[in-house]
Amino acid sequence: MLLHVSAAVADGYKLTIDSDIGIKLSNLPENSWVRLNLNEYRDAWIPLDQRPAPPEAPSVGSPASIIRAWSSMAWDSNRGNLILWGGGHANYPGNEVYIWRASTLQWERASVPSEVTLARPDIDLFEAIDGPFNAPISAHTYDNSEFLPIVDRFITFGGAAFNTGRFFELVDRTRTGPYLWDPSRGNSNSVGGTSGSNVKPDIYSDVIGGSMWQNRHNLHPAYEGDLKPGLGGTYWINGATAYSNENGVDSLYIQVADSLYKYTIPNINDSSLDTYQRQGRYITRPFSGQGAGAFDPGRNIFLRSAGGQFTFWRLDNPGKNNENTLFRPTVTAGIFSFSSLKYYGMDFDPRRNQFLLWNGQGEVWSLIPPEDLELGTWTMSPLSPVASNSPNLPSGHTGILGKWKYAAALDVFLGAFDPREGQVWAYKPQDWQPTVAEKLPFIIEPASNRIFNLAEDISVLVDSFDSTVEDIEIFANGISIGQSTNTPYSFIWYYPEAGNYALEAVGRSTDGGTSTSPIINISVLDASNLPPEITLVSPSDGTEYTAGDSIDFTATAADADGSVTRVEFYQGLTKLGEDTTAPYNFTWANPAEGTYTLSATAFDDDGVSTSSTTVDITVITNTANVPPTVALIAPLDGTELFVGDSINFEATADDADGNVIRVEFYQGLAKLGEDTSAPYSYTWNNPAEGAYTLSIKAVDDGGAIASSLPVAVDVLADPNSNSIILQEGLDGYNGTRDSYLYEYHKSTNYGPISYIKEKPTGSRFRSLIGFAIFQSEGGPVPAGATITSATLSLYKSSYYDHNYKLHPLLASWLEDEVTWKRTQIGVAWSSEGATGAGSDFDALYDSEAAAQWDPGWVEFDVSGGVQAMSLGRANFGWIMEPAGGNNNTKKFRSSEYTGDTSLRPKLVIQYS
Repeated sequence: MLLHVSAAVADGYKLTIDSDIGIKLSNLPENSWVRLNLNEYRDAWIPLDQRPAPPEAPSVGSPASIIRAWSSMAWDSNRGNLILWGGGHANYPGNEVYIWRASTLQWERASVPSEVTLARPDIDLFEAIDGPFNAPISAHTYDNSEFLPIVDRFITFGGAAFNTGRFFELVDRTRTGPYLWDPSRGNSNSVGGTSGSNVKPDIYSDVIGGSMWQNRHNLHPAYEGDLKPGLGGTYWINGATAYSNENGVDSLYIQVADSLYKYTIPNINDSSLDTYQRQGRYITRPFSGQGAGAFDPGRNIFLRSAGGQFTFWRLDNPGKNNENTLFRPTVTAGIFSFSSLKYYGMDFDPRRNQFLLWNGQGEVWSLIPPEDLELGTWTMSPLSPVASNSPNLPSGHTGILGKWKYAAALDVFLGAFDPREGQVWAYKPQDWQPTVAEKLPFIIEPASNRIFNLAEDISVLVDSFDSTVEDIEIFANGISIGQSTNTPYSFIWYYPEAGNYALEAVGRSTDGGTSTSPIINISVLDASNLPPEITLVSPSDGTEYTAGDSIDFTATAADADGSVTRVEFYQGLTKLGEDTTAPYNFTWANPAEGTYTLSATAFDDDGVSTSSTTVDITVITNTANVPPTVALIAPLDGTELFVGDSINFEATADDADGNVIRVEFYQGLAKLGEDTSAPYSYTWNNPAEGAYTLSIKAVDDGGAIASSLPVAVDVLADPNSNSIILQEGLDGYNGTRDSYLYEYHKSTNYGPISYIKEKPTGSRFRSLIGFAIFQSEGGPVPAGATITSATLSLYKSSYYDHNYKLHPLLASWLEDEVTWKRTQIGVAWSSEGATGAGSDFDALYDSEAAAQWDPGWVEFDVSGGVQAMSLGRANFGWIMEPAGGNNNTKKFRSSEYTGDTSLRPKLVIQYS
């Protein structure tokens, strides 16, 4: 079949046939795959020390999360780029943009991330440091990323934002967004917002403000009853969008929560003119979960997948009463796992009038609507692409979702995965019809690298994109072998001699102009002469070299019916050298930094050649990293303190060839804490009596670590004070009471459990802890004692970090009766879950402490609180209130824990 090309458009990206991507796609068989990216996504990442790392969220991931976390991408049809933006909740706070260019097949960074700040700790609300009207905070994007070609902007509605897990919002909880990003302003050394908003602007002062983002700020209801996307549901989580050009205006169909909307931007300079029109709603349930969306303009339907189901809306009569229709397609061949549908991406192919679905594997599924949408049956079938080279996404991923886009100019579907490599794959459908930029002839047959036998006739078939072409002449190695004046331009090359040939087609137009096709390489072999065999033994695929190293080639070659006359070694199409005798070796001295494709070609005594499989290697610059220097200034070696005193660390650190990213403070091998900015300091509150060896470590941006000299410090008992450790089972103590409350099981008591749990969001867990301290309540401390120090320690047995405040409880509770609803049988909390500030617990807290990511002790200084109890304040114990950090469930050992009983809660008191 001849190649047909759609009519050219005045603007927008068009495929250049003789470009790298044009050659790759034109030589690719239809219904098959090709991997396109020449470099890896991580090659473009912002360096570690320029990434935001807010201290309130120390585990902040990397740009890998932009692909790994529930994400999407957009196809910039004006430039021929993929646009990637994301990260978000519990993953990565960086709001930088990355692009993959079809023109170079390379990943690039298109902006520098903004520094972020914790604007509202009670809900983990972070903002770009120059504010939400200059740049967005990062967010999951699900299938919510699109490109608007008329206004020439990338748009994102976000999803689960860093680090609230909610929609884009301001500090007053007003919804905000969507955000538009201007690709024309993209720059690898410009921050997306304003000047000085990048990380470490004092060090990276050459980073300029790109002013790339615009906040349309029209997602919050303007008046009571105003409906906007995301209201009344799960925000933008699992949302899906699809683009439509309607009467020359950028329009997006948005399906989120329980409704479908259409959003339009008639004027890029006036967001007040933007419109949100409700197109439909859910009436058929259940229907929820992650998936993707697509728009079919011919049938005028919006299709959505979610969980294991499909649904669609007809848009002929849009409005609040337009209800969705659930359906289950008939699978005409093969087996489709509907339970895995949530991992698929989906987009519409307007040229073949079908939806295509992909899950990162080699198979592509076609979904075709019936003629009668009301009574007909949808059909689904595998397209079974040619499997010589196909994608293979490992299991355990979050889903393709919006990383599967139809690119009309290329007439292929582009898919992306792998959080580090950023693999970009193109699926080329049947009846390929790209939009081309230039009117070149194109050799359809024979296929590139085809091998013919001697005496076999070769059929040459050519198409031309230029209607003025009147004849095509075919050349082999620069020598004319035939001519055709009739379309389709075809020619039979009779009895070519054995050898390797480069075929070209030259078109001559009526105006006298000529145009030349890309070269197609073929071989003609003498059947009596077997081609040689060759293997490139070294280097191995994926090998990394340091600049200045030499690369040693080694190849094995043999010829079954003759001899090998030489082996040539190549970098791409460039011959580097040759060897005429076995063993076949060559040394490439001092290659420059870069990524290279290497191969070897063997020639036999009849001139027939065979090329090896290619290997990719990388040459990197590897300057040795100089470790940082560090010194512990305080405390001094030999310092003596008394129980109740705090140990104040002070340190200096520097790095000659980079930056110190943190200083860690240690007692023996136990890390006490860290500081990420100078002057480096840390306070160890209320260490127990004993001898300690203290030191510090400095870590630089290259990962090198330097340690200080250790110092010895003694903490002595105050001769005028008494010390007591209250821990269940220790020295016969039996006065600990602890439990947790669970919002989901409101009437269940968890007092006898061996752990207590805390989780601030969703179905919440809240933890209570108390001790019998004074003699009047069964404890050892006399009433009225002067409390020198008191430290309450809880052992966190799980991962995840968080800050906590201990608030005094204001109501008596019983360990074996307390629940979410009640303090004890017959007595309710003032507010369920002991959430009443000022009624269930004191609004003023006794202590605040930080739980680190790894399991370990969390220590609260409750000296003031215990002293208040000694002076008459009621001892009802404490409740843990979350104060910012990771919102996943944390577990702490309780007084019922029967493993290592030294990990039970303890209260260490010094008193006189």
